[in-house]
Amino acid sequence: MEAIFDIGRHIVAKTAGKGIIEYKEIADALRNMKVIAKELAEKLKLMAGYRNRLVLFYHEVTDKELFLIVKNNLSDMEDFVKDIKAFIVRYREPLN
Repeated sequence: MEAIFDIGRHIVAKTAGKGIIEYKEIADALRNMKVIAKELAEKLKLMAGYRNRLVLFYHEVTDKELFLIVKNNLSDMEDFVKDIKAFIVRYREPLN
């Protein structure tokens, strides 16, 4: 999860010149820059909230809960990779 937001932070910093720290802001910036789809941005914001739960309330998180999240939401990671790949292709295209 951290890697997703690190990648997003890097893209925002290098292409928009913004230094963003908050994970939810990274998701919004990527959406606003049309790097990722609106639906994925909303999922990333949920991930950011869950990351905070893991850090602050880790003692309440069960193994089963984590397993189900990974099992049922792996496609979110795949969507992120797909959108980032598409962004890289667009970013590399020469301006005509």
